[in-house]
Amino acid sequence: MGQPDDVQIEAEMRFPWSGGRHPWMDAVLTTPTTLVGVESKRYEPFRPRKTSSFSEAYDSRDWGPGMARFTAMRLALTAGRQTYRHLDAVQLVKQAYGLKTQSVKRGRGAVLVYLHAAPAEWSNGKPVDPKAITRHQTEIADFARAVRGDDVSFVALRWSDLLAQWSTTPGLAAHAAALSGWFGGL
Repeated sequence: MGQPDDVQIEAEMRFPWSGGRHPWMDAVLTTPTTLVGVESKRYEPFRPRKTSSFSEAYDSRDWGPGMARFTAMRLALTAGRQTYRHLDAVQLVKQAYGLKTQSVKRGRGAVLVYLHAAPAEWSNGKPVDPKAITRHQTEIADFARAVRGDDVSFVALRWSDLLAQWSTTPGLAAHAAALSGWFGGL
């Protein structure tokens, strides 16, 4: 993908229509060839779920054959044939559509990175249910298999793995240590 030309925090990925709500990414990196959207989660997957759904606007758009797997996921989620307890798949599908729209507009490929934690305990010290962490991992793997091969590549990455990689890079080691110190086990 090359080195980032631009990094934005909290970036809107507008759809090909006006009005309504458009998805926001926690971070977006633009390289010469690729638009990388990052959705970051720490405790959210282990909290009680909020209801999320797709508006009718999603049905009015042909997302193309390169998004057929994300569209199949959207239809399965809408019909209740696919459910996830810990993974917010509705949000991820919306973000993939937004990334697809913007990547075409900018003439780049697209990657959706799901950067997530598996914290052993809540910020108050109470343990996070290990079964919930395992189910979250299983749901991530299921989602990744379901959308593999579409125009927006889905990449799941754990915070702990990212920080371990950064800790071996001289220019990032201090930052990785600071994040680990601030947030503890991710």
